[in-house]
Amino acid sequence: MTAFKQIIVNDTLLKLELNDMQITIKSGTFVKAGRKISYNTPADASPFFAAIDGKMPWGTDGALPRTEYKSIQLKIGNNILTFPKSGYNDLFEIGSFHRTLAYLDKTTGKIYIEAGNSDGAGSYVVAWIINNAKIEWREEFIPF
Repeated sequence: MTAFKQIIVNDTLLKLELNDMQITIKSGTFVKAGRKISYNTPADASPFFAAIDGKMPWGTDGALPRTEYKSIQLKIGNNILTFPKSGYNDLFEIGSFHRTLAYLDKTTGKIYIEAGNSDGAGSYVVAWIINNAKIEWREEFIPF
C-alpha cells in the first residue's frame, strides 16, 4: 500500500495527496438545528441522547457532540467523488486530523481512508473503501 501525503492538516481541514489524487476532508462545529435527536431516560439517571437523525452516533459517550464532518471529497484527475452526507452524518467528535490516513492499493486500485475519532470515552475508528471512484464500503469499530 502506498500512503497519501498530508498536505494541509489543521483543526477543520485535511488535504491528502498522492499522484493525481487528492482527498479533502472538512469538519466543524456540530449543528443541532434541523437534526432529529432522540433521548433515552433511564429510571435512575439523567436523560442521554441515543440517536441523531435515526442513527446511533459514533464518537460520543452520552453527550451531544461538539464536532462533525462537513464534507469528504476525493478528486482523481478531473473526476470528483463527493461523499453523500449519509456516508458520514453519524460520525462525530472529529479528533486530530493527524490520525486520518489514506492508502492506495496499487494491485487493486482501491483507496482506503481511515480516521480515529473520539470524545475521550467514545473512541472509534472508521474506514472507507473506494473502488472505481465509488464508495464500496464503510466500516466502523471500537478499538481495543
